[in-house]
Amino acid sequence: MLKYFSLTIVALVVAAGAYFYVTGTTKIEIGINVGSTEYMAKDELRFEATIKNIGKQPGYFFIDVKSDIGKFTPHLLYLAGNTEQPVSYTHAIPPQITPGKYAVDITVKTRAAIPFMKTQKVKTSAAKTFFVEIKQPPPPVVRIPKPKPPEPLMMGNIKFVSLPQQMIYHSLYNVRLLTENISSRRGDFVVWLIITGPENTLKVYSQTVTMAALESREIEFVTDAKPSDPPGEYFASAEMRELPADRLLSSDAAVTTLTDMPPKIEFKKMDVSKTRDITILCDITDDVRVETAKLFYEDPLRNWTTTYNMDIVSGTRTSGAWSCSFRPYKKAKNFSFYLKATDSKNNTYQTNKNSVSVVKK
Repeated sequence: MLKYFSLTIVALVVAAGAYFYVTGTTKIEIGINVGSTEYMAKDELRFEATIKNIGKQPGYFFIDVKSDIGKFTPHLLYLAGNTEQPVSYTHAIPPQITPGKYAVDITVKTRAAIPFMKTQKVKTSAAKTFFVEIKQPPPPVVRIPKPKPPEPLMMGNIKFVSLPQQMIYHSLYNVRLLTENISSRRGDFVVWLIITGPENTLKVYSQTVTMAALESREIEFVTDAKPSDPPGEYFASAEMRELPADRLLSSDAAVTTLTDMPPKIEFKKMDVSKTRDITILCDITDDVRVETAKLFYEDPLRNWTTTYNMDIVSGTRTSGAWSCSFRPYKKAKNFSFYLKATDSKNNTYQTNKNSVSVVKK
């Protein structure tokens, strides 16, 4: 509700024992609009003071608000005659304030804070007070929640669907697992695939899945065999665990073998030079690395075997072209040769003997 309090300031002059009014009187009214008169600590006190100059004389007016609730910012207004202006106030009530009734005093003064009129007296033109009550906060309501009924125990199954019986180097393999949520509610799970092998070799894979009640799902992992992995038997373990408790629900196991395959030799060609030197060219591959390649020359005429080292001429030791040159015995009518390659794991591969007849021109 908007209420008005009025105060008329009239300047009187005594002359010849008579009183008379000076022209241009100033009359101020203060209207207060308060949204609420009851507050709690930490609330925001909001109100509006409407300053109305209902006199004919314009002037400057200084609005000051004081209260034990806190400090308010003063305002300076200029109002022409018969004009009004609202001033809004917002103040956060301190959290530590003592409950009780508090006065809010609003004072309007004329000729205030005007630098070039310091000689003028500051006069109180109007004042008004309203009260607000700070209530005691109600005691906190303590509600004891009803205990929830225990959820059904989460259950699940896991088993291997596919795991290669034998693995070789530089190959990728898909390992598939069948997981089942055999519980009556939806759940979150983590599926682990742990592969251990010789020389403390360890490979760990995991996937997090969410499954509805009684849902089945295939989980696929991709694993490989690195050249640094030692050959031998590898133990694969699959686990299905409940999240977030990390409780083991089911597990399964399987075995696979990592085999280091021996090198492969593919004969390409044999060239004979004018000086009767023979050059053998072949391709040699291995799943890890070819360490050595040799050519064995057999001379039936003299009944002996000569060994020549082959050199890699292009490619890599995993897949490359190898070459060797030799000169057969000049009186030989025929000879034979074979090739042999050894990889980094000491696996060997030997070709069949190749018989060569010497035709002299």
